[in-house]
Amino acid sequence: MRSLTPSQRLALVTLVVCLAAFVGLRLVQADRSDDDMHVEVEADEEGRSALASARADVLYERSFPVQPGDRLAINLSSEDVIVEPLQGGPASVTVEGRGRDAEAEFERRRFSAEYGGGRLHVRTNPERRRGFGNVRAGFTVTVRVPASVSAAVNVASGDVRLGDLEGEVTVNASSGDVQAGDLVGGPVRVHTASGDVELRAVRADELAVATSSGDVEARRVEAAVSAQTGSGDVVIGFNDFRGLRATTGSGDVEVTLPRGTGAEVAINSGDIDIADALGFQGSAQRRSKHGRLGGGGPDLRVDTGSGSVSIHAR
Repeated sequence: MRSLTPSQRLALVTLVVCLAAFVGLRLVQADRSDDDMHVEVEADEEGRSALASARADVLYERSFPVQPGDRLAINLSSEDVIVEPLQGGPASVTVEGRGRDAEAEFERRRFSAEYGGGRLHVRTNPERRRGFGNVRAGFTVTVRVPASVSAAVNVASGDVRLGDLEGEVTVNASSGDVQAGDLVGGPVRVHTASGDVELRAVRADELAVATSSGDVEARRVEAAVSAQTGSGDVVIGFNDFRGLRATTGSGDVEVTLPRGTGAEVAINSGDIDIADALGFQGSAQRRSKHGRLGGGGPDLRVDTGSGSVSIHAR
């Protein structure tokens, strides 16, 4: 079989990113009525401003005997999610609502939280909406658990913010930004169809991020990294380089490595800049550089359809 050109490989990988985001979206949508996937606040600017400034009321608050090493599963429709490590006291789930229709909409969404068998499950199971009309309601779900839990968060529409966690982390969001503090321990996997991903620090065996439309930024990384965007920039700062495969359809890639890092380099892009301090040795073509840094090491592979690649030293 004839080998694929770099542009053909890039197109194939971009298609895979979009399919992965679509699969994540379908998983989130499972068991929910179709009309529930639409934004449920008034679309006009006045309605959005009123909702943002509305006072938040606590609609649900409950404690649970979650233990270190347990699992957290969150499956929601269009709510913002905050997962925070415990600072003392029992684990808890709190739902805050904003807007004139928050109480009625909260009832319709049939929110629930259950603990059993070492798993805390937080979810909504909305009733089908009858009739038409705008609904002014927004919700924030805050979950406080021991830091050493494995967390799986699935949200159809909403932002996700994670604190400092020490277990496996999986996030699937069809629309919304994802932010996280220090993630340590288990693999970290983040998929979003539309939204930015920002991770303050990652120390894990694996970090995998994929977004169809959005930027990816991860700092203080000690992990093998896979980062894919259909449209967006990728910024990765390594404390300890363990490998990188980055692909963008349209966007720049910026990587920072410690001086003395060894790597096997394969970069295909329109504009490529590798810091002299990293000691690149190899071949340089108009749209590619192949070779090694130092004495070689893990793979550093980057492909961009339209964008530049910069490899910095620190």
